[in-house]
Amino acid sequence: MKIIGEIPSYVVALETDFTSYCLKCKGKRGIRNEKYKVYREGQVLERSNCIDCGTILRNFRKAKYYNKSSADYGFLPIEIPDLDNLLGKKQAKIIRNSWKYHPLRSLNLGIHNLNIEPRVVAEMIISSRKRNPIRVKIK
Repeated sequence: MKIIGEIPSYVVALETDFTSYCLKCKGKRGIRNEKYKVYREGQVLERSNCIDCGTILRNFRKAKYYNKSSADYGFLPIEIPDLDNLLGKKQAKIIRNSWKYHPLRSLNLGIHNLNIEPRVVAEMIISSRKRNPIRVKIK
């Protein structure tokens, strides 16, 4: 399934099946509480919990990033710099570890391809921002 949503600096379109291999359960299980972190060009790091046992799971997912600051022309595709080549592996690891995981906001499930026109990306994100969130009453 391909989804698109916002993380603090980018709009990201990614491919996920909402399952992961759990080492504790020794099988492929569903996930919950997904959070995402920018990793490198073409990849996003997903952190989630196993539905059965609650173990923290991490996966790499295919992704395409779009710039949120170019809203006048649509959200333009952006390339994430390869920190390993620019700074060296040791310094790149220190920087990546300082980045935080974030849940997707303004989520949209209706995409068929990761490469989307900038104007369409902007329309999808803006329309999903305007939707009323689902409210769940806790007893």
